[in-house]
Amino acid sequence: MTYPTIKAVKIPNPCIGICSTTTVGSMFCRGCHRYWKDVVAWNAMDDGEKIMAMKRAAYHRSALQMGLVDGDNIDYDQQSIHHEVERRLRETAPEAGETEGR
Repeated sequence: MTYPTIKAVKIPNPCIGICSTTTVGSMFCRGCHRYWKDVVAWNAMDDGEKIMAMKRAAYHRSALQMGLVDGDNIDYDQQSIHHEVERRLRETAPEAGETEGR
């Protein structure tokens, strides 16, 4: 019996070509929302580091959409923002056991 081979999945670069970290001096890219250090180090990162960079970008995007950070993307206390994003997401999530159509 032959088993299918498992191919490694390459994590694609999330860059969408709207960079601002080097031209404007922002701490976060306006296009992909990655922290500037993640943008610079992307090609040297292993898959675990890339996943963490993508998580940081997702939290930054959420914080920006929630109005927790300003549009200038200045540096901020990421831990505090992370907790606030999590708190707000819990507040808007349906309660456990809640059914639709109530």
